[in-house]
Amino acid sequence: MAVPVSAARELSALKWVPLEDFDVHVETYQERRIREAVTALRNGHRIPLLTRGETAGRVPPPQTKAREGEP
Repeated sequence: MAVPVSAARELSALKWVPLEDFDVHVETYQERRIREAVTALRNGHRIPLLTRGETAGRVPPPQTKAREGEP
């Protein structure tokens, strides 16, 4: 597992934990996010991996030049 240096102190261990035990091992906001993600996957929904708020691997639209006289 790769962890950014700035987040290294937030991770003290790596361990597989059953969903029903999450409340003991993670913060409340993390538990909600994980449970929502698992529910979505179980229901056949795709969860996008985001990088800086954009779907990872997404090709950004091409930049267009403004026409003369347009902002």
